[in-house]
Amino acid sequence: MMRLFQGSFARNFAWLVGSEGLVRITRLGTAVVLARYLTAAEFGVAALAVASHELLRLLAHNGFGLKLIRAGDDQVDKLCNTLFVLNWAWSLGLFALQCAAGLLVADYFGVDDVGPMLFILAGVYLTMPLGLTQMYRVHRQQRLKVTAWVDSTQVMADNVLTAVLAIAGLGAWAIVLPKLIVAPIWVIGYRMADAWRFDRNKGFAPFGEAFGETRGILSSELARGLRAQLDIFVIGRVLGTEVLGLYYFARNAGLGISLALLQAAMHAMLPKLGEVVRRFGVGSELAAENLRILRIMLVVTLPVIAAQVLLAPYYVPLVFGGQWQPAIPVLMLLCLSAVPRIVGEGMTQLTRAAGHAVVDARWNVWSAPALFTAVLAGCHYGLVGTASAVLLFHLVYQSLFVAVTGSRLFRRPQPEPRPLHATT
Repeated sequence: MMRLFQGSFARNFAWLVGSEGLVRITRLGTAVVLARYLTAAEFGVAALAVASHELLRLLAHNGFGLKLIRAGDDQVDKLCNTLFVLNWAWSLGLFALQCAAGLLVADYFGVDDVGPMLFILAGVYLTMPLGLTQMYRVHRQQRLKVTAWVDSTQVMADNVLTAVLAIAGLGAWAIVLPKLIVAPIWVIGYRMADAWRFDRNKGFAPFGEAFGETRGILSSELARGLRAQLDIFVIGRVLGTEVLGLYYFARNAGLGISLALLQAAMHAMLPKLGEVVRRFGVGSELAAENLRILRIMLVVTLPVIAAQVLLAPYYVPLVFGGQWQPAIPVLMLLCLSAVPRIVGEGMTQLTRAAGHAVVDARWNVWSAPALFTAVLAGCHYGLVGTASAVLLFHLVYQSLFVAVTGSRLFRRPQPEPRPLHATT
């Protein structure tokens, strides 16, 4: 068992999980405050704004960082200059896109506050290019200790500020405003962690090279993001913002913990698998390392998920208040859906490290309409039916994805026939 937790992935994962533990302390306090000071309807409004922003922000996952992680040492300086310029152009486009989307979302759902909220959140894109290249370099060097502390500091500040604004009576805005206010923490952290600065004198890599992974990564992230936020939009449209508020509470209070651990693992997993690919290529070494990482992830996350599911009937009314008891079965079902997601996300990072991001993209593209159909059908049976549909979808989809993709990625050659021995 001790050997399982040796190596750079285990160290990086430990840093990320440790920082996530600190984040969870502040997030728990914030969740309690929000549960006491916000109504279900206000939760629903915030859910629409944040889900819309998170979906559009996935366009920032353009694959540029993966290109740098896999690049040779002699390409790094020129590629960094190219990525810096492209990230500025990309982020300005995202800013304009989200401002336009704010008007459409507010009109479609009939919630006026969502438009201004999305305008405010669009400001995040104007800070991202200042630290993105430094973040790519940190990931390339597998300095995930930096990622752990920078990201956790930003999120903890977000949580504390959210609680303060909720107590001050800002309602749904208490969830939205802090995300822009704390954005400079992320920029300053990565710029302090890596001394790289744009220098045109070092030249540029061909701009087309930076887009080598973009099509596969971007289509995959968009489909994954749509899948992650689809339930929010469907419930908000079919069942209304107040019911959506109950669902959003259940998702954040329960599934949020498991997905945070999963996100920590993903941050540490891709650089490690990228290193294995650079050293050994795609083969048995990569498959073995991926299996070892998956075991670590399950050993850490399964006890957390089990505790959440079994203790939910007791800690939800005690910690958050009796008004949230209707959300308990929803919370339990959503927590269970984290188990197949862990295995599936591991396969996603494996395909990307192996240079087959387009395979992951294809699976994610068709999965979005499948989940839409499942959630829409589940809505006819209330929130419990919706959560059950989400769980069933992930059990089926992630199982198929891992089985089919894994067998194709590591297709073993057929053994040669053994020679026949004469008998006496």
